[in-house]
Amino acid sequence: MNKFNMGLNILSGLFGLIHFAEQWFSDTPKTGEQKKQLVMNGLETAIKTAESVATGGGKSTWEKIEKVAPTLIDNASSLLYPPNK
Repeated sequence: MNKFNMGLNILSGLFGLIHFAEQWFSDTPKTGEQKKQLVMNGLETAIKTAESVATGGGKSTWEKIEKVAPTLIDNASSLLYPPNK
């Protein structure tokens, strides 16, 4: 899988995880950090699993993504679920 397709798959998975987290915590206010941690854990597991099955490089891929994942999650969450103003 080339890097572009991997990136698209990661984004697609990220959006799905964000939606799942929003639904999971829908009845509980002030759960932003829990949602973010759920998405981070899900993203890490998915990437490490996919990469280890494909090439064995899951750990190195996750180490690269882990640095930008929190900001990416915040931005994607704001895009999918704009804060109430």
